[in-house]
Amino acid sequence: MKRIFVASPLRPMPEPHIVKLFDPESWQYEAWWAETLQKNLRKAREYCRIVVDAGHRPYAPHLFLTQFLDEKIPAERELGIQLGIQELATCDQLWFWDIPTAGMIQELKFCQAHGIPVMWKGKDPFHFMTEDY
Repeated sequence: MKRIFVASPLRPMPEPHIVKLFDPESWQYEAWWAETLQKNLRKAREYCRIVVDAGHRPYAPHLFLTQFLDEKIPAERELGIQLGIQELATCDQLWFWDIPTAGMIQELKFCQAHGIPVMWKGKDPFHFMTEDY
C-alpha cells in the first residue's frame, strides 16, 4: 500500500468575471469564496476516496490542516503549505488534480527536486505549464 499525497486546489481562484462582478470586500464575494472553498474540499474528499479505492493510503493536507489553520491569513497559509511539504517527503507519490495553485506548484517542484513520482489525474497537465515550471 503506497502513501499518496493528494494535490488539488483549496484556495478559490476568482476568474476575471468574478472580480468584475463583486467587490472583494462585499458579502457576495465572501459568499462566493466560502461556497468555492467548500466545493474544493468536497472534491479533495472525492479524490481521497479514489486513492483508497485504488488500494492506497491518501494524505490530503488541505483536508486536515484547514481544521485549525486559516487559509485567508497569509502566514497560516504558508505554514500549511510548509507542513504539507514536510509530509510530502514521506509519501510514495503525488497525485495531482486540476489547475495548480501557488501552493500546488511548490509541491510539484518539491517532487521534481526529490524524485517523487507525480501522477497526473483529471485535466491535461500540459495546458498550464510554462518554461519556469
